[in-house]
Amino acid sequence: MPPTDDDLETEHDRADLSTLRDALGQSPPGSLATLDQVVVDDLADLVVGARKGQEAALLQAIDDALRLVPRPLRGVVKRVILP
Repeated sequence: MPPTDDDLETEHDRADLSTLRDALGQSPPGSLATLDQVVVDDLADLVVGARKGQEAALLQAIDDALRLVPRPLRGVVKRVILP
């Protein structure tokens, strides 16, 4: 049976991708707008959580690496490698 007009996607059915765009730092693929808004919001939350986890892991790795640097030089090295 062919789809009816009610089955076809309309502009009102498209999810708002702004939260995902903010989380990614770039525009996501437009095809993600066909997902439910709840799914898009969950995906944005997962991206934000993953980025926070990566940031924490990176900072921990930097701290671990700085332990190998002689104590008097740690501050200087930290200022050089961290923005």
